[in-house]
Amino acid sequence: MSKHVTRLLFAVAALLVAVAAAVAMSAPPAVAEPAPPSTTQVDTTVTPGPAPGTTTPSQDTGTPTTSPPDETGPSTPAETTTTTEPPPTSTEPPVQVGEVTVTAIDRKTATPVDGVTVSLRVDDTNTAVTTPSTTTMPAGTVTATVTGIPEGYNWANAEPSSVELTAGGRAAIVVKLGRPDLRGAISITKRDRITGAPLAGARYRLAPCQGAVGAIIVTGRDGVGTQWIRHGCYLLKEIEAPAGYRLDPTERTVTLVPTEVLRLTLYDLPNAPVVIVRNPGNRVPLTSIPTGRTS
Repeated sequence: MSKHVTRLLFAVAALLVAVAAAVAMSAPPAVAEPAPPSTTQVDTTVTPGPAPGTTTPSQDTGTPTTSPPDETGPSTPAETTTTTEPPPTSTEPPVQVGEVTVTAIDRKTATPVDGVTVSLRVDDTNTAVTTPSTTTMPAGTVTATVTGIPEGYNWANAEPSSVELTAGGRAAIVVKLGRPDLRGAISITKRDRITGAPLAGARYRLAPCQGAVGAIIVTGRDGVGTQWIRHGCYLLKEIEAPAGYRLDPTERTVTLVPTEVLRLTLYDLPNAPVVIVRNPGNRVPLTSIPTGRTS
């Protein structure tokens, strides 16, 4: 009898334990209350860790530990785009040039003369050459100036003294040289300005441009007067007019070239007014000339 009671008690106890366990499992979990804020300051300094793949000793055991390599791989620098600007383009047009040939000859013998130095100038460009020579110059007006002549010559003229040089074109300048024994001449033909008749007795003074000693030229019956004189620059002025004519006050600058004659035709006006005789009998009345439509 007592054995049955004992078994029954064990069965009841087991049932109570099972019911308690079921109730505990079905109950909601307890919510923990939040902890009060702490007033302790927290060190926010970040200590960098070891580089990936490096070995550092362990703080607990002293055993070296190896940090795992960075799985993201090596960092790739950001791509940058570089824009290359084209070089500036010159807007200035190319300089147009041509060729200038400079030679020199003896005026009397027409033989070539070497060693004459000439200065060629175009605007701001100045080039020195020695004959014979061919040089490139900018297009434009080329001015030639003789700067040196060989021994035995005492004068030289560039002919022409200036020349127009076109782009891609060619120009020639000839320097003619003379010796001391060579002279030039000036020949004046004096005429009546109205009738054109030759006038005798006109006197002209021919004075050097730099100096006082010159010559006097007097026209003859044919109205012509000639004077041979050293080459160079001279001032020509009438100092006495033919009888019955007005003096011409004009002063002229002339250049005499050796072995050549400079010929001038000059005019004077008569003092008395010119009377022109007209015959009225040969006139045609204006009323006899038909005007407008006649039919």
